[in-house]
Amino acid sequence: MAQTILLGAVEQGLGGCIIASVKKENLQELLNLPVYLKVALVIVLGKPIEKVVIDDIDDTGSVIYWRDSEQVHHVPK
Repeated sequence: MAQTILLGAVEQGLGGCIIASVKKENLQELLNLPVYLKVALVIVLGKPIEKVVIDDIDDTGSVIYWRDSEQVHHVPK
């Protein structure tokens, strides 16, 4: 579901991020959610301020993110 939400957001010109490492119990309480609902993930949506490009991992096997001279953010996957 989260991936579908993000794909829909991209179609609307938005960017997003899925965050799984959150204090779920604290967020549950902060949002005053009933006990039958559980926080699984947090999805952050907004207007992207940078360009991100997914690159193939090169022969070195490095997965280090980097920026080029035009400030494009490269993410090896």
